[in-house]
This record gives sequence, C-alpha cells and structure tokens, in this order.
Amino acid sequence: MLRDNSRGAPGERDSSGVDSSQKCMDEWLSRLVSEFHDGEQELEALAKKSIEGLAGELGFLRGYFLLYGLRAPGVLETGHELDFEVCASRLRLEDKSDDTLSWVDVTNPDFAVNRAVARLALESRELIVFEEEVGVEGSGNSGIRPTLCRSFSMGEKKIGILYLERDFGTGLIEAGLRQSFDRFVDAFAPIYSRSCGCPDVEPAAAAGVPPVPAVAEIPLQEPVEAAAASTAEAGASPDESYYGIIGRDEKIRKIIEIIEKVKDSNLNICICGESGTGKELVARAIHQAGNRGKRDFVSENCGAISETLLESELFGHVKGSFTGADEDRQGLFSAADKGVLFLDEIGDMSENMQCKLLRTLQEGVVRPVGGRDSFAVDTRVICASNTDLKQLVGKGVFRADLFYRLNVISIDLPPLRQRRADIPLLVKHFLDTISREEGVRRRLSSSASKALVDYGWPGNVRELSNVLRKVLLTSEDKEIARKDLTPFLSAAAPGAACLGDGIEKDTDHLVLRIPLRESFNEIIDECERLVLLNALTEGGWNKSRVTRALSIPRQSLYNKIAKYDLEHPSAGDGNQDTAEA
Repeated sequence: MLRDNSRGAPGERDSSGVDSSQKCMDEWLSRLVSEFHDGEQELEALAKKSIEGLAGELGFLRGYFLLYGLRAPGVLETGHELDFEVCASRLRLEDKSDDTLSWVDVTNPDFAVNRAVARLALESRELIVFEEEVGVEGSGNSGIRPTLCRSFSMGEKKIGILYLERDFGTGLIEAGLRQSFDRFVDAFAPIYSRSCGCPDVEPAAAAGVPPVPAVAEIPLQEPVEAAAASTAEAGASPDESYYGIIGRDEKIRKIIEIIEKVKDSNLNICICGESGTGKELVARAIHQAGNRGKRDFVSENCGAISETLLESELFGHVKGSFTGADEDRQGLFSAADKGVLFLDEIGDMSENMQCKLLRTLQEGVVRPVGGRDSFAVDTRVICASNTDLKQLVGKGVFRADLFYRLNVISIDLPPLRQRRADIPLLVKHFLDTISREEGVRRRLSSSASKALVDYGWPGNVRELSNVLRKVLLTSEDKEIARKDLTPFLSAAAPGAACLGDGIEKDTDHLVLRIPLRESFNEIIDECERLVLLNALTEGGWNKSRVTRALSIPRQSLYNKIAKYDLEHPSAGDGNQDTAEA
C-alpha cells in the first residue's frame, strides 16, 4: 500500500496518545469536506474527485460510486437482480519510470463490480469488509480483491453505495483503514445528496471519532460471484449452487445428499445420464467437496481416442515402447495419484482395455506400456456413461466384473426436461456468466422465458447454455423476445410437453427415445414399457387414472406391470390403487 511515511505508521501515537495516522486522516477529511461542502458540483464529477482522493489516501486501486433507485420510499425489494447505476468509477495507474499517478475510468464497470458484495451492503446498511480468511492455506494468492463497501441514504428514493477495492493478494484491510472509510462515508453522504438535488440526510456527529459500527465481514476463500454462479460450500441454501451444481428440484437435492455421504470415501462412482446433463460437473463436485479436493482432478474421454493411445494415456509408457515414444511419460492414473480420475464415456472402452482397467482397480497398481515394473497408485475413479451400462453388460459388450467394480455408488442424472422448475435458475446463471464474459447485458421477455421452460431440451443443460450465448450475442434489442429464440430451438418443437424420461409429447406427436434392441419384438416391448412407465409416473401410480388415460382394461394394466416388472419408487408407503377422487 502506498503511504506517506512522514504521516506515521498505523498505530503510531504522538505525545498526546493520539494515533498519528488517524490524526492526519482526520485533518485530510476535514479539508476535503470543506472543499466540497456546498455540493454545487455535478454528482458524477464530485464522485470521481472524492473517489480519487479517498482511494489514493487509503491505498486502494479502484473505486466505484453506485446509485440504486427505490420503487417506493424506504422500501428495498429483495429477491430480484441488483440493478444499480454506476455513477462513477476510477482506476489508479502508476508510472514507475517517473513515479507519477494518473486516474482513468474502469472499463465495463457494470461487470467489474462484485454484485454480491454490493447487494450485502445495500441490504445490511453496514460496512462490508470482503477479504481472504486469515490463516487459510494459500492466503495471499486466493484471487480475492480486498474490498470495502457501504451504502447510505440519498433522499427517500435513492441509495448510494461507495465501493473501494485493492489488487489481488494485498492482504487484510487494517482496522484503521476501515474506520477511515466509514468516517468518510458519514461525512460525504449529505454532500452527495445535495449534489444530486436530494434533501440533506442527517449528518454524522462531527466531534471526536465516532465508534466503528458493526461490520459484516466476508472471509471467503473463493471470490463471491453473482447469485448462483458462485461455487457454494456444502449446506448452501437451495437457491445457491453446490460446487457449481444449480437446482432446487428434488432429484438434484437427492444427488447432493449422495455426494455429501460419499465425498470422503474411496469408493468408485458411476454417473449415468444423457449427454449434456452435467456428468463431469457432478464428478468435479465430488472431488472438490471431499478430502481429495486439494489434489488433482484428471479427466479423459474414453470414446474420443483409439485403444492404443488410451492405454498410453491411462497407464503411461516407457521410452521406445512404440514408434514416437521418445521419452518416458507417466499416465493419468499416476497424475491423479491421491486425487480423482474421471473416465467419461466408459461404455465406449474396448474389451481389451476393460480387462487392463479391471486389473488396475483390483490391485491398485499400474504398469506403463512397454515397462516391466508396476507402480502403486491411490486414485479414486469416477466414470460416466450416457448409455445404460447394465444393458451393455447384458449384451456382453461390457464386462460384468468391471461394471460391479466401478458401479459401487451409482448416480443417475435427470435430463433437463424432467426438472423444468430449475430452468429459470439456470437461465439466470448463464445470462450473468455470459454477460460478464462477453460484455453484453440483455433481459428476457416473459414469453421468451416461458418458451425456454416449455422447450424439450434434447441437449439438456449444455444446449441451454449454447442457445443463450448465441441469442445474447446475435440479438440487437435490450429485451430478447420469443421470436429471437425460435431459430435456435430446432431439435424439438417449442411447447412440447415432457412426460418423463425418453418420451415427449406435443399436440400431434409422441417422441420416444429407446435403446437399440436385437429384434423387432424387443423394440415394440421397449416402446410399450416406456409409454406405460411414463403414464404411471404422470398419473402418480393411480391405477384408475392410468387405465382411463391409456384406455385399457384394469386387468391388462396389472398384467403389463407384472410383465415389465415395474415398481413404484416408494412402494409400500401407501395404497396407490385408489380411484381418483
């Protein structure tokens, strides 16, 4: 931090027992208040000059003055995105060649401000101190900008927010700096109010040093991001993310419960779900939440490379073991030692590679290609597949012994069409993320939002993210209408209703997704089983309701349930055979 040494170090006291640095700060603040006391300058110019003075005096790099408008006097709306105006922003530039300072506006200040910190200041009306946690491993290199932020009233319908931040890794904010910032806000709140034509707010007591008000500190190890974009700790509320997993749906909450139970174990995990449902995201959440979180997470797509190359990638090779092997190379099992190895599309692995992988999982050792010696590894394996591995085992395509070795814990990810209530949360998250990355901000009309919820999403969350990115970058209006989305929603008809896994319905069609079968009769049986299962699910397993919906006799329904061995997920919890009231 830049400091004039002649003013005394923090905590140094003069002969009268007064902190000398605080005394100098009081004198500086008095001069500044006298200079701008009349409030005749325009608010933007006043805010810029005062930010430069304050940030320079306290040794901060950036400063922002934000304005938030209230819809009704004294009423702060909650539960909505924080929509404030950046009235002024300043960034300090240092020229070390001639030891001079200059100030410029911050590029894209709307996206540079940490909205979570600003919201907390707005809602709490307390001094917000955002800095890394004391004593945490890696402190000083956490990617956190130490920040001071506080809001104040500017008349009946406006709230001002003063926001200062330092650069990464600059340590904790001293108590004296917090107090000086707080005194500055107390002194300048009425000046800012007069400058924008608002009635004076009650000034702070001028005599003496006022007591430091309650401070809401945010000692985080990760940067706070907007709403659900951040990676929240375990136990976060349902509207926040769990290590990147966003959702309030019961299926997602159950998955998070499973992760909490198995995160610290060494058990192998198999994650199944359609393409784009977030299998690798769940694998990373397991890694980050568990006791292996500080070690490496390594991933490989088993279906993307040939068998020979996959063997070398997983187990490594020694020099000269094959053409092009001009040096020894460790494999991914060794690279992920004490960590996690994620094997995506495990169902595409050849039978020969399955046998070698099984040996490694059983014995806990790897032998590089062309090598003679084996090496012990402590690697947790998480695999994923977008096909049913049990069916591959039944066909003889996938080894049963490897399946049981990998499938110790099974996690089934629901497709997006089965958790439509989470779509608005995901949309908000992706819009915030894309806006920060691309520097554009647009909002969705109500009809566009409904179209996103009604759409079938065959590509699941990945498709949703891609569609939002494309429409945000190609739309020219501030508000995205439904017609702007239509060209990108081509894989299924907008307005399609989802009846469950593998089946969708619109006004004219049923769309089924079924695994490949050996014979025509097996295909027909699978279609019938799928339609019946979805009818039971949608009907709440009420037999009377299902027989009416399918127009079949009740005894036929019982026969087909027995034929396909269908069971209610919560069988035994109550009588599901009652007629609909």
